Amino acid sequence: MNKRMNIFGDFRTFVFFFCLFLIAPGLASAERISEKKPVFELTARVMLLDLMQDKAIIAEREIALKSHIEKGQKVWDTSFLDRQGNQISPSLFRSRDRVRVTGMETKEGIVAEEIRLMD
Repeated sequence: MNKRMNIFGDFRTFVFFFCLFLIAPGLASAERISEKKPVFELTARVMLLDLMQDKAIIAEREIALKSHIEKGQKVWDTSFLDRQGNQISPSLFRSRDRVRVTGMETKEGIVAEEIRLMD
């Protein structure tokens, strides 16, 4: 009988850890989602666009630009669009251009998903 109780005790322990293993990734992703606020949107003038540092200052707010290196070249994950919504080079943006920035606000700050010329 004692052996039987020990088997059920081990089984309960197994079930507990198995359930924990299934639930833990969901809890972690829920935490990541809660770190982000809903979509951030700002329409204002560009003060500075620093493509080397992957940042922009728009309406006195520092905004991170997303990029990655692919085959030794910088590839932009942030979309830079003209007035019609066509993809353009970020080097075409100038100080004092009026833009609409959309992105996410995280604990680290604002991260731009898209920057679109307005005028």
